[in-house]
Amino acid sequence: ARPTVSIRVVSHNVEKDVSGDRAFDKAVSVAEAMNADIIALQEVCPKQFKSFFEGHRGWKIWYVPQAHSTKNGCLDPGAPTGHDNPLVVIAFTGLNATTTTHDLTGKPDTPGGGMVCVHFTRDGVPVDACSVHLVADDEDLRRQEVIGIRAIAKSWISQGHFVVVAGDFNANPHRDEM
Repeated sequence: ARPTVSIRVVSHNVEKDVSGDRAFDKAVSVAEAMNADIIALQEVCPKQFKSFFEGHRGWKIWYVPQAHSTKNGCLDPGAPTGHDNPLVVIAFTGLNATTTTHDLTGKPDTPGGGMVCVHFTRDGVPVDACSVHLVADDEDLRRQEVIGIRAIAKSWISQGHFVVVAGDFNANPHRDEM
């Protein structure tokens, strides 16, 4: 019989909430309260990431930039454009993990398309957990992102890994591209 693995995951799109960081702080508080193993966050502003990282030094925290446009950026008067690119973040509360980032579109300057993953072993089972934020307004591009996620996950699953992909998919599960 295949071993079972228990993983606690919190995923939330904090929607670039820099006006008091309510959504960001709530997501982190919930993760801490439930003793989450994985925290997958989307649309995290760099200043939020910096405070998150500094406040959780024992955690392994990684990110991938999300968009390359001021339209989707975080307000930051110190940035060259007055905005900063939001981030897709994954945090692992344990030890001995590695990470990978994946460009799902093959077009690094395309908004969306990023996936950041943490890899670790739980109870002897390899675990791959990822945070994604798929593009909202282009079904063809979102379909390409989903195909990329499936190919990566299928590779891990075929090796006996437990795989978690969390995030903002910008589509309902019944949509064709999903």
